[in-house]
Amino acid sequence: MKTGLIASRYAQALYEFASDYKMEDEIYKGMKILEKSFSLNRELNTVLRNPLLKRELKKQLIVTAYGGEVDIVFERFIELILNNKREAYLQNIVLKYLDVYYEHKNLCIVKLKIAFPIGQESEKKLIDSIKKLVLKDLIVEKEIDPKIIGGFILEIGDVRWDGSLATQLNKIHKKLMEGTFLNLN
Repeated sequence: MKTGLIASRYAQALYEFASDYKMEDEIYKGMKILEKSFSLNRELNTVLRNPLLKRELKKQLIVTAYGGEVDIVFERFIELILNNKREAYLQNIVLKYLDVYYEHKNLCIVKLKIAFPIGQESEKKLIDSIKKLVLKDLIVEKEIDPKIIGGFILEIGDVRWDGSLATQLNKIHKKLMEGTFLNLN
C-alpha cells in the first residue's frame, strides 16, 4: 500500500469520526499544532519510526507534539495508529487531514507575502478578488518581508504569482548581464 493511500484513508476516517462527535474543528486545531511540531522538529518523524521505542513513549511524544492535551477523539485515533503500527505515516496523515478539512469546509489557504503592511481597505479588496477567483472561503497567512521591496507574492495551492519588485529587478539585472535587455544591433 502506498503512503499517500494510507494517509488519505486514515485522515478521512479521522475526519468522519471527529464529525460524528462535532469535533472536527478541535481536531483541526490540534493537527495544525502537530503539523508545526513536525516541521520544527524533523527528528520527530524519525523517532516515531523507531521500532525499538516503546509504544507508551511514542504516545507521549504524539500527545506532546499535539499540544499536550488530547480529547477522546484524538486519543482513540492515537490508539488506532499505534495498534496498527502506522505511526510512521502520522506526518502524512496530519497533512492529509488538513486537506480533507479544507475540502469539507470549502476553505482555501492563501499565502500573501508583502514588503510592508498595507491598509485594511486594500487588503480587503485583494482578498475579495481572490475569493471571487477561487470560489472558496480563505484562510490568509500573511507575511511581511521587506526583502521583496514592494508588490506582493501570492500562493494559492501549487500556484504562485510573484509580483514583487525584487523579482522584477532581478529579471532586469539578469537581462542586462546577458546583454539581452538592450539590443544595440
